[in-house]
Formats: sequence, structure tokens, C-alpha cells
Amino acid sequence: MTMQETRFIVGIDLGTTNIAVTFIDTEKDTTKIKKFSIPQLYAPGELKENDLLPAFHFSPEKSNVASGSLQLPWNNEIDYSTGLYARDYGSNNPTRFISSSKSWLCHSGVNRREKILPWNSDKSERKFSPVEITKSYLEHIRAAWDYKFKNVKDVNGESCDLTSQQIIITVPASFDETARELTIEAAELCGFKNITLLEEPLSVFYSWLNQHENSWREIIQPGEK
Repeated sequence: MTMQETRFIVGIDLGTTNIAVTFIDTEKDTTKIKKFSIPQLYAPGELKENDLLPAFHFSPEKSNVASGSLQLPWNNEIDYSTGLYARDYGSNNPTRFISSSKSWLCHSGVNRREKILPWNSDKSERKFSPVEITKSYLEHIRAAWDYKFKNVKDVNGESCDLTSQQIIITVPASFDETARELTIEAAELCGFKNITLLEEPLSVFYSWLNQHENSWREIIQPGEK
């Protein structure tokens, strides 16, 4: 996929346990990588920003949550939660709690587009595919970014919504071609257009180069990898 120049270059590390988001503002004089603090629920009706979005999904029974306790600044009608609230409140309800969806996304022994999660749950009306869960995490990040950057424009006066920025998503080197394609599919379902997949070992190497941009030639000797 051809990348277009945008004001922000955004990196999303879709971890098995936590998701991290970083970005570079290309209109600034520095190329310093910044963390994106992600707004999310941490208790019923309580929002806070956190450097990580825990990769957990929780769909509670309506009768078990007070009205409005799951709502977010950008979504008043949401009936599930991702992040801190899902991690801390969902684990006691395994039939409505999903973790490690990244592992399911690369599991060649299941249909990764089929609604199989939570695994072994008999509540068919609240089951999701690994692709759908990945999409829910990316949707949260997209909405949180747009909420915080809603007044930011680029040099052309265009809004800097996340779907129009350059997006780099890290994936394990062990991901098969299907898992890579499904990751892109989940991102495209969220409206992302400029997507690059980067294997995690390479992202670590590029991070190291960024930290040693003026000295790496002295550190790495001929013949070293």
C-alpha cells in the first residue's frame, strides 16, 4: 500500500496483553517519538488517560451495569468496554470476557473470521471473531485520537483524524500471511487507509537507531549484525 505524506506518523503496537500508540509530528522541528496517552474507562463512568490500552474486551450483562457507566466521550451508546475497565472488571465473568485475541488471530486451527470468542462461551449473542476484537481495539484508538486531536489541522487546513494519517502497525515475525492480512482487514474496517505492517524485531531495531541516530556508526562494527 502506497504511503501518503501526512502530518502525523502513528505507530500502533498491537500487543497480546497491552497496546501502545506513539507518534511523530512531522511539522515540528524535532523527530522525537511521543507516546499517545489513551483515554479509557478505569471504573464505571470514570475516564482517565493511560500510556497503554490493555488488550481486553468485556461485554457485561445490561442488568449488571448502571445506565451510562460504559459510555465514552465519543460514544454514549456503547455496550462493551476495552482497556483498563475490561481488564479489571471482566475477568470475573469469563463468558463475556476476552483476552489474548492476538493469539487467536494467528491460530491456524480456527476460522479467524468466525464468532468464537469468548472461547467455550454459550452466549452466542455476545460472541465475536478475532478480527472483530482486533477491530474494537483499533476503533477505540481511532476514536480516542480523534477526540484529543479534533482541533488539530495540517498545513493544508485539513483535520488530522487518525484514518487519514500514516499508520504503522507492528506484528510478530511469527505471524503467517493470513494473520497479517486479517490485521490489515481489521484496520481497514476502522477506516484506516495508509497502513504499513512492520515486524516487531525491525521496529525494535528502528527504535534503537532513533535513540543513537548520531552515534550508531561508531557502535556497530564491520561484520556485526
